[in-house]
Amino acid sequence: MRTDVTSGADVERLVNSAVDRYGKLDIIFNNAGIAMGGSILQRSEEDFDRLVAVNLKGVFLGCKHALPHLLDNPDGGVILNMSSNGGLIGRPGDPLYVATKHGVMGLTKSLALAYADRKVRANALCPGPIDTAMIWANLEDGADREDHIRRVVANCPTPRMAAPEEVARAALFLVSDTSSFVNGVGLAVDGAKAAGVFNADRYRMDFQLLD
Repeated sequence: MRTDVTSGADVERLVNSAVDRYGKLDIIFNNAGIAMGGSILQRSEEDFDRLVAVNLKGVFLGCKHALPHLLDNPDGGVILNMSSNGGLIGRPGDPLYVATKHGVMGLTKSLALAYADRKVRANALCPGPIDTAMIWANLEDGADREDHIRRVVANCPTPRMAAPEEVARAALFLVSDTSSFVNGVGLAVDGAKAAGVFNADRYRMDFQLLD
């Protein structure tokens, strides 16, 4: 069903249609999102509003309209929100995007606390460099693909992009009974990118020192 996740009426219609079709709601996966690079000085108020509307408000609306049905389900249910590696760490290249993904993490943790005793779990996925259209969106015509990949994974300890299926398997784990005691987490699927600082020989060493 075509849905604008920034519209409460659209999201409510989507959720209600699923319940009408299947008789109940077990899972909602709030996965819609957009990327936006550039420093805070380069981005406009309209850019900020657009990112928040899709990446954070869209998740809020999905949770808001799914929760009554999940709470009515005698078996409980699962909320899975798409955050990002940028929801776990700071990143200088896309601070507005990172802000929205931190917001998703805060909402996810708060919902987990609020509804754990009602058998509703809330978790988030936090991918790193994944081979999707979002990664290739800024590749200029004729540009070298391998060079682009190297730039994408330059700050990832595991020097490759993951396939979308690797994220999908993590999502299936988080919404399945296998993870029935996992609640309120942001699962990093990022090749250790969020784990901390890695070996210096993978960084550029020709940077300018401050006085």
